[in-house]
Amino acid sequence: MSKKILIMLGPAGSGKSTQDKLIENEFGYKPFIMGDILREEVKKGTTLGKRIHALIKDGHLVTLEMASDLIFDKVKKSKAKKIIMDGFPREYYQSIVFDYFIKTNNYKLMGVIHLNLSRNESIKRLLLRKRNDDELKAINQRLDDYQGITIKAIDRYKKENKIIEVNGEQKIDCVFKEIKTKLNKIKGI
Repeated sequence: MSKKILIMLGPAGSGKSTQDKLIENEFGYKPFIMGDILREEVKKGTTLGKRIHALIKDGHLVTLEMASDLIFDKVKKSKAKKIIMDGFPREYYQSIVFDYFIKTNNYKLMGVIHLNLSRNESIKRLLLRKRNDDELKAINQRLDDYQGITIKAIDRYKKENKIIEVNGEQKIDCVFKEIKTKLNKIKGI
């Protein structure tokens, strides 16, 4: 059996990682969280890690090449048959490259979950969690990038009827209930 892939997209603070864990428990999809993968590389202190740190510190997204190299290697090496990609692909061209990666490896894209969350709610949630990359300036840059960059990838998946729209403004259990209902309608999930 080839690998089944779900993608989880949404603005910073939308609860992607929380929903990943719930999806893992319910459906068996192993989360590949781009932010964690990037932080792991930074922690290693590699040249790539230092370049990633400089971008993240200023609230910018990492380049297509950086993200793709890290994530493709991790997916290929994983023994997991079901994977949920969290925060990747974030850009239009990343989505094209990722689709090519999926096709050339005979994997199957099951759907793209999009957690909708207002900018105000996103800022409120991020300020509450108080991580290093959650300073107001960096938060606004991340949300600007999301609005200007990630939405283009989401629109691409919408045109291909792969998007699963979810109201991220709800309580955690209500968000998951909506996700679960929509995923259960997908054949072979």
